[in-house]
Amino acid sequence: MNYPIYIPSKSRFEKNPTADYLIENRVNFFLVIEPQDEINYSKYKDYILVMPDNNRGLAYARNFCKNHAYKNNTKWHWQVDDNIESFGFRIGGKNIKTPPKKPLKEIEKWTHKYSGIGMMGMKHVLFAWAASKDVCFNKQCPSSILVKNDIPAYWNDNIVEDTDFALQVLFAGYCTVEFQKVLMFKMPTGKMKGGCEHEYVNNGRAFRQLNLVNKWKPHFELTTQYGRTKIKPSRVWKAFKQRPRPI
Repeated sequence: MNYPIYIPSKSRFEKNPTADYLIENRVNFFLVIEPQDEINYSKYKDYILVMPDNNRGLAYARNFCKNHAYKNNTKWHWQVDDNIESFGFRIGGKNIKTPPKKPLKEIEKWTHKYSGIGMMGMKHVLFAWAASKDVCFNKQCPSSILVKNDIPAYWNDNIVEDTDFALQVLFAGYCTVEFQKVLMFKMPTGKMKGGCEHEYVNNGRAFRQLNLVNKWKPHFELTTQYGRTKIKPSRVWKAFKQRPRPI
């Protein structure tokens, strides 16, 4: 790979699927953790990168990764969630797991061919069956993303941070690219202890949704379904017409 890989992680030192997958396949990465977790993550000691502060949340960790990559003079960096079991491809109507290097390089090639891109990502395996095109543009790219380091976008606290970040990228005039046949095999949300679950207690999720709606009016609305609040599907993504420009 041409660009560094960062895995923000919290309290997942006993089992860290992404780290284990990359180690097994001899891919280097930074496992980004808080100072209070350094001893617990000792089995990953050759990979850990310790942030300055504890308990600052996921947005702080993501911004730390972006700033670290920028200061080390790389043009792009990967941010990958710590509950990814594998990467792969959609081939002939089947989801095929592979070692990580080929899928990551498939996306990285675009950084040499096109300008005007702020972020790229891959498709969640659960939605791969519906993908009819190789790529789609100007949507949010969660969980496994390649980010351009000098774009004027940062993650914010107390908001649906991946949606907010994608909108910052798009309103700044960059496009986003989702590779619909490059796949991430991700463990279901809530199946692992640790992570960001502490950020969603006491209606934390609903609070973040409300902040997103208030920040990006009139593009989002809240609704209630089965007793839980959720954000209605939005047409805002279709408003962005920018595309990658050949270099």
